[in-house]
Amino acid sequence: MPDASPEELVAVAPAPVAPSTGAAANGSVARSAFHLLSGQVATTLLSILLNAKLGRTLGATDFGLYFFLLTSTYFVNVFMEWGQGSILVRDVARRPDSTARFLGSALAIRVALAVPGTIVGTLVVRLLGYDLRTQLLMALTIVAFTPNSLFQTFGLVFRGRERMDLDARATVLNKVLHVGMVLAAFALGGHLLAVIVSLGIAAVITLGYAIAKSRELAFGRLRIEAQAVRHLMSHGTPVLGMAVLAQAQIYIETLLLSALGPAVVLGFYGAARTITNTLIMPASILITASYPRLSRALGDPAAMREEVANALRPVLILGILVASGTALFADVAIGVIYGKEGYGPAVTILQIMSPWLFLVFLNLLFASVLIIQGRATPIAAIRVVIMAAFALLAWHVIPLTEQRWGSAAIGLLAASLLAETVLLAASISLAPRGILSRRSLADLLRALFSAGAATAVVLALPVSTPIVRIPVFLLSFAAAAIACRLLGRADMEILRNALNRTNRL
Repeated sequence: MPDASPEELVAVAPAPVAPSTGAAANGSVARSAFHLLSGQVATTLLSILLNAKLGRTLGATDFGLYFFLLTSTYFVNVFMEWGQGSILVRDVARRPDSTARFLGSALAIRVALAVPGTIVGTLVVRLLGYDLRTQLLMALTIVAFTPNSLFQTFGLVFRGRERMDLDARATVLNKVLHVGMVLAAFALGGHLLAVIVSLGIAAVITLGYAIAKSRELAFGRLRIEAQAVRHLMSHGTPVLGMAVLAQAQIYIETLLLSALGPAVVLGFYGAARTITNTLIMPASILITASYPRLSRALGDPAAMREEVANALRPVLILGILVASGTALFADVAIGVIYGKEGYGPAVTILQIMSPWLFLVFLNLLFASVLIIQGRATPIAAIRVVIMAAFALLAWHVIPLTEQRWGSAAIGLLAASLLAETVLLAASISLAPRGILSRRSLADLLRALFSAGAATAVVLALPVSTPIVRIPVFLLSFAAAAIACRLLGRADMEILRNALNRTNRL
């Protein structure tokens, strides 16, 4: 299951040492972005392969348990990281001669926090009423993930030294090793325990690779300094708050479903959620690309309105395309990855999540706009209130939908959809007045028309073969978007230039 750290959204200040200018700087940024994107694409494909094998071999019940264990571990890892991500990259970039003390101190923080993290994470599982086996598996999963957190620390330092290629290679190596070990373990008759153990072994090997590469770069002897520890923790605390909010939603969802629904439903929900996690990533890429231009427009209302409209249009197009495609082809995605025989109910869950996906796309963009506007604190406070209300509503609704329709996930998703809607309304109300233009409303209507036209064409097809229906859907959406002037010549030029740059890299 892919996981993304919200720390990466925080801007990293450039290093004043040996600055580059002009084409050299542009080339360096392009190469760095290419390495990170390539690594993300590779690990995403490997994650899909891994989830397919896990889902089909473990079955929905144990896959749901694995989803619960990993989600809980990711939440614990947020505290182990303590917001170091962007801070560590920034400090290493600014002071490469201090790499050894920053890296050593950052590793020490994570190792120290892993102990209470393991205890608390296991205690939560115990309080939820899980048996001793699950409690032990929870502790083992956090321990197995700890070396993963450590090699990711090296990856942050590689980024600070502008060696994104090493960061990407380490990430891909870890995923390749994990997939290979899981396949081997299943071939030898292993099950869930073997999956968790292989997670730790793969991370330990990758950590060794990262250490070897750090020696090649001559970081120097790693050391722990109290001043560096205090610096990383104090500067990381505000980022920690953002990270907790970002990861808390799915953690709360998982806790509620595990406590109030049958174990097998958590497996169906986990299958659908892993797919939506992948579908959300393009929105993050689009918004990250728009962040510099939005930042430069700060202080100029007209320029900000124009840049928000420019950033919102591709998010609207992609969001509606992804949401409508998910509703139409959820059965294909579940069938190809997990198999409809064992995960049939996951199809309905994924279809219900399609409008939620669109709202998430929009909320990601408006969160960035509010951060740039200096309104991160009020939206964070509102988000805390919404999450609390969501948990309270879901606690009452989940048993009702389980009793009426036999699916606890429907109640959870209904509460989640309402929460995202309220969050979007709150975000828009906090944004500066007049930041949304009529052009954005027109783009929304055009995108809805394009999706509706493409859906109508697909539903009217006399064949049900996905190989035919999916391309027809995409082509119909593109044709409708061009016809209603949602997509124009300038968009085609931007796409062609982006492809040309990618080919040159």
